[in-house]
Amino acid sequence: MRHVISLRRVLSVAQLKGGRLLLPPFLLFIAFLAILPSTVWGWEIINVDPSADPRSISVAVDSNNKVHIGYYNYSSNSLRYVNNTSGNWVTTTIATSLGLDYSSPVDIAIDADNKIHISYYKSAPNYDLYYATNRNVSPGSGAGCANADWKCELVDRGYPNCLDLPECKVGGGNSIAVGSDNIVHISYLDESDNCLKYASISAGSWSPVQVSCINASGQYFAGTSIHLDSSNLPHVACTSPYGNHFYKNINGVWNVEYGYMGINASLDILNDKLYISYYRDNHLMYITNESGAWSSGTFAIEGPAYYTSPGRSNSIAMDLGGKAHVSYSYSFFVPGQDNLSDVDLKYATNKNVIPGTGNCGQSNWSCQTIDDGYMTGGLSSIAVDANDNLHIIYNGGGLKYATDSPYYWDFDGDLINNDGDNSGVAGDNLCTGGNTVNCDDNCLDDYNPGQLDYNLNGIGDACEPLSWTDNPIQANVTTIKAAHIIELRNAINNLRDRNGINPFSWTDLTLTQQSSFIKAVHINELRNAIEAVIGFRTWTDGTLQAGVTSVKAVHINELRLAVESVW
Repeated sequence: MRHVISLRRVLSVAQLKGGRLLLPPFLLFIAFLAILPSTVWGWEIINVDPSADPRSISVAVDSNNKVHIGYYNYSSNSLRYVNNTSGNWVTTTIATSLGLDYSSPVDIAIDADNKIHISYYKSAPNYDLYYATNRNVSPGSGAGCANADWKCELVDRGYPNCLDLPECKVGGGNSIAVGSDNIVHISYLDESDNCLKYASISAGSWSPVQVSCINASGQYFAGTSIHLDSSNLPHVACTSPYGNHFYKNINGVWNVEYGYMGINASLDILNDKLYISYYRDNHLMYITNESGAWSSGTFAIEGPAYYTSPGRSNSIAMDLGGKAHVSYSYSFFVPGQDNLSDVDLKYATNKNVIPGTGNCGQSNWSCQTIDDGYMTGGLSSIAVDANDNLHIIYNGGGLKYATDSPYYWDFDGDLINNDGDNSGVAGDNLCTGGNTVNCDDNCLDDYNPGQLDYNLNGIGDACEPLSWTDNPIQANVTTIKAAHIIELRNAINNLRDRNGINPFSWTDLTLTQQSSFIKAVHINELRNAIEAVIGFRTWTDGTLQAGVTSVKAVHINELRLAVESVW
C-alpha cells in the first residue's frame, strides 16, 4: 500500500517563523513525495469477491468517479454486476443460465445519466447476443432478467437463424458504447458467417447489420472493441490472427480505416483520435493515428524475455491529458511445454516518462507489475476517471480491483478512506466534529474509526500531540480544574476508539470551569475507562471515596502518564 499525504496536510503541521516555512526532516521528505508524479506510487488492491470465478470482465467509471463492473461468473453460470456507488461493493446477479460457455464475453458502458448498459453472450439455448440495462426501468418493473430492477432483451439470434448449431454463435467478442444522445451501439461477431456485425437501437428495436466478413479458408475474426467519436460515430477495432482492421461508420456506411497484423485489440478514442493496444507475436503493441498517420504511431511497448509473453490479454484507456494507460497479462511459459505456467497483471503508461528513460521495451513507456499472484491478470479491464485516477478489474483468486485513486487508500485500516469525499485529493476535507461520512481521514496513519477531533482543528486527536493544561500539576500549588478532567476524558475515549471500545459514559458529562465541582467519581471513572485499554493498574489512594478522599494533583498526573504510555 502506498502512503500519500496531501501537501495541505503537511503544511498544517509546519511552523512559520520569520516568514519562512520550517518543516521537520520527516515532513520535508513527505512534502517532496507529495509533488512527485503519480506514477511513482503503488497500487491499492482489493479482492472484491474472493469466491468469484470471472471469465470475462469489463469496468467503467461514472461521472461521480464510482466504479461499475460487469462480468461472467462461470461457477454460477451468471451475468453479474458490481458497483461501489454506496461506498461498499455491492453485487447483483442480472441474468442466469447463460450456457456455461467458458468465455461468454461481457462488456459494460455508462450513459450521460449514469445508467448502466451491458452487452453479453448467452450460449443457451440459442447462441444469442443479449443486452441488459437499468435505464428507464422503475424498481421492480424490469423484464427478462433475474433481477426485477433490470431489463434484458435479445439483440441478435443465432439459432434458428442458423441451423448448424455448433457454428451458430452470435455475440462473441461483443463490445458496447453509449453516445451522448444515449443511443446504444454494440459490435460483435457472427461465427456462423464469420462476420463482424454491428447493432444499434432506435425506436425500441435493434437493427443488426453485417460490417465485414472473412471468406478465406481457415481465417476468422476473434474479437471487437467499439468506441464513439465526438459526433457519436462508432469506430470498431476487430481482431483476427491474420490481420486486424479498424472500421468507421459514416451515415450507415462502414469504411476500413486501417489494417494490420495482430489480435486482441482494445480501442479508446480521445479528441477524435484513435488509440489501440493489441497483441502480436509475443509482444504488447500500440498504435495511434494521433499524428495523422497510423504508421508513425505503431511500436511494441514490451516484448518477450525468458519464456514470457506480454499482452496476450490487454485493455487501454486514455486520460484527459492524452496519455495512454494499458493493463495487460504477462504470461510465463515452461520451456518445452505449450501451456502457461503462470500469469501476472502488469501496467504500462507513457505518462510522466522522460523520453528515453522508460523501463519497457519502448523506452518512452514505463511498465510495472501490479499483482503477481499465481494465474493472476489473465483477464483485465482498465478505466480512467475524471481525476485521471486508474481503475483496473482483473481475475486472480476471485474478482480483484486495483487503483491508484486516493479515494480507496486507507493507510491505518480504520475504514475511513484517505480521500473519503472522493474529490481526488486526500486531506482537502478532513473529518471533524465526529463526522465519518463523505470526508477525509483526519489521521492517515493512526487507527481512529470515530475520527474524534476535540478542538475541531481538522487534525484527529489520535495523531495530534497530547497537550495538557498546567503540566505538570503541582501538589498544593495547582488547583484541579474542569479542563484537566475534560482533557483526560477526550484522550481516553480516543484510545478506547482506537482499540474498538465504546466511549465511556461519564458522570456530569458537561463540566464547566467556573461551576463544576471535581468529584471522586470523576477520577474513579477515568481510571476504569483507561484500564479497559491498558489493563489493571495500582493507583494512589485506590478507589476514591466521596466526601472522604480529596482529589489530588497525583491523581491527575498518574492518569496523564497512563495515557501517554499508550498514546
